[in-house]
Amino acid sequence: MPAQAPTKKFFSLEEAVALLPFVRATFAEAHKAMLPLRDEVILYKRLQQSREEEALDYDDPDLVAINQILEEKISAYEDLFRLWIGKLTDKGIQVKQFEKGLVDFPYRSADTGEEYLLCWHLKDDGLFYFHGPNEGFAGRKPITLLPE
Repeated sequence: MPAQAPTKKFFSLEEAVALLPFVRATFAEAHKAMLPLRDEVILYKRLQQSREEEALDYDDPDLVAINQILEEKISAYEDLFRLWIGKLTDKGIQVKQFEKGLVDFPYRSADTGEEYLLCWHLKDDGLFYFHGPNEGFAGRKPITLLPE
């Protein structure tokens, strides 16, 4: 029997607002945990590029060591990324831009049945915007226009 696709979670405006402290804290913790590792990945990529320019061949021991460390750092970063994304997506929150702290909460109008996305950005003080499923951040409208 084929596995069923998970059902999409829809949030009321109140549910989404209630989750904002969790979302904000999750982004703060994630960025704090991931920033040092991201900086190390950047450093090792620069070392790798520099060493590739100097090395006579790709079997150069220093280059091999740098490549191995870089692979380990990238893998650790990806694992952390999946962990933090999962903390949000497990609740039905859609992460649009992790580094910028941009998320959407799926919402369905009780009146029309149409779907919208309640849009929140780390710089927002509250949940003030929504947009259609195909409009994105640029199509944000004030939450006061959200159909009930």
